Amino acid sequence: MADQLPTRFAPGRYGKTDGRPGVLVRERRIGLLASVIARRGAVPAAAAAIERLPDGEALTVLGVGPGHWWIESAASARSADDLQTMFEGSASVFDLTDSRVVFELGGPRVRDALAKMLPIDLHPSVFRAGDAAVTIASHIGVTLWRTSDPPSTDTQTADAPQYRLAVARSYAASFWRGFVASAAEYGCEASPEVSP
Repeated sequence: MADQLPTRFAPGRYGKTDGRPGVLVRERRIGLLASVIARRGAVPAAAAAIERLPDGEALTVLGVGPGHWWIESAASARSADDLQTMFEGSASVFDLTDSRVVFELGGPRVRDALAKMLPIDLHPSVFRAGDAAVTIASHIGVTLWRTSDPPSTDTQTADAPQYRLAVARSYAASFWRGFVASAAEYGCEASPEVSP
């Protein structure tokens, strides 16, 4: 099995091939991923600026630490420089777009596959839609966030992406290899990359 694991993300079926796949994954092309860190003494002002971010731009804001947020957008309508201006000196903004690979993970057994790699509790009662965690996956630093609740308990419709996971680009191949190994027993279907 170890010799058959992929060394890079590629569309296809991995592991169990009979029946519907238990895990669905695709790489997500992102327009913007920015880290926003409040400056000393400016957490309230930075938090207020977060609240003033324009609606309707499909921006996802993740709290990843005290006074620290990630802002993600599929479209590249905004740049890190645009965001820096919006924070009016209350925070520093760093563009992470090219330094991370983002995977969308879903399917009825995705939580089981992730549980083999992550030291955190992903039960829906404690890790809800909108929650994020900066953690490790098989010794690789990752940021994981829950994007939605499963649409239903019916496995025919419970395959919409439920999580996004960002990993440093230099570790993406190692993460992918480990994830495929974790998901193999459930059947893992990798789809082509999603464009913004």
